[in-house]
Amino acid sequence: MDINLKYLEICKKLFEEKVSHLVSKPYKRKDLLFLADEIYEKTNILLSLSTLVRLWSESYKSVPQIKTLDALCIYMGYKNWYDFKSQQKDPDLRSFRQEVSQRKRFNIKKNKITIYTGGFIMLGLAFLIISISRNARYNNEDIAFRLDTIQSTGIPATVKFYLNIPVKKNQDFMLYTDNYNKSNIKVDGSVKSISTTYIFPGIFRPKLYYNDKIIKESPILITTDNWQCIITYERKKFRPIIVNNKDIYDSGYLHITPEMLDKYHVRVFENLHEINYVKVGNVGPIENNNFIFETRIKNSIDYGARPCQGVYIYILCENGDFQIPFCQPGYISSKKAIIGDIELKGVTTDLSAFGCNMSEFQNIRIVNSNQKLSTFRNNKFLKSFPYDKPLGKIVGFKFKFLGCGTVEYVRLLDENEKPVLDNTFKL
Repeated sequence: MDINLKYLEICKKLFEEKVSHLVSKPYKRKDLLFLADEIYEKTNILLSLSTLVRLWSESYKSVPQIKTLDALCIYMGYKNWYDFKSQQKDPDLRSFRQEVSQRKRFNIKKNKITIYTGGFIMLGLAFLIISISRNARYNNEDIAFRLDTIQSTGIPATVKFYLNIPVKKNQDFMLYTDNYNKSNIKVDGSVKSISTTYIFPGIFRPKLYYNDKIIKESPILITTDNWQCIITYERKKFRPIIVNNKDIYDSGYLHITPEMLDKYHVRVFENLHEINYVKVGNVGPIENNNFIFETRIKNSIDYGARPCQGVYIYILCENGDFQIPFCQPGYISSKKAIIGDIELKGVTTDLSAFGCNMSEFQNIRIVNSNQKLSTFRNNKFLKSFPYDKPLGKIVGFKFKFLGCGTVEYVRLLDENEKPVLDNTFKL
């Protein structure tokens, strides 16, 4: 038995333990698709469904490509596969290493001829592969991938993409949809169009891959007519629920009551649900992306909040998002802030200023000026976040409540404090 197979067994076991709160064994096709998306989000390494199916097949007794091994290890917090192996202290591995070492010393002379012969064979194969690869190269200009039509208004939205791939039978092209399921679809020259459904509004960036490298990208914007409520679940085992607009306005607030959730078969204290209030499109022009965002929110236990009473405020932009968390003080280390492509986890970043009593209304003010985001609560300065990469114009907003949550108003002002958007929630 190859020692790497022993390492692989340990790696898979640790990986299964890490994702056990998300999916349970035996893994089904949808579970492996979900894990592929999870791995891609955390590592930016795209693993195909067939790779994961093969890896978790009982008959599979091989060591996969280093890219696959790196992806699993990076997802678990290691630098790569070699870093993972160097940190394993399993006593069985020590004895196994000794056994393998002795076996290698015993067989080294016997295997010299085999090694030399194998070397020549591998060299010949390498030349053959290089030759085939050269003939299989494609000019990106010959490949087309773009938005064709958005076939419906509002959400869910069905989006049709146009494709033109010069080779009819090739399994190395993969379309990453970037929708809620983040599905990966194999395509070749016989496929001229792909349609997929987007449940959430926002900016999405579907990509066409060849040999796991991005060769084309086609951003799309899914808009809403007004504020929209979508119920999601932390573990993603249930499909999102789109709530009827008339059910989210309650006594002058943007709010869905626990009684109304019951109508949608959501049990407040049984499911780890998330209430998302989203508005995308028609937010008004903001020059130079300098702006002021104001809102008033709460997430009370009395109205179905989880113990942390958490809420994330998202400001959605063309090239990335701002994400600011608020929750009860004792839970803030489990939250994170996102500024464009910068992720700031509460474990390693001091986010204590964002801990507060969410059972009471909190007045939130977020000021973006010259690529520095400053945050305020009840007229008190909290924290600033400088950033380098411009995020472009604002395209929308989202509140994600861990519970029902309540929004009293949403305002957007330009840098001169001139109102651009002023939303209150009276029918």
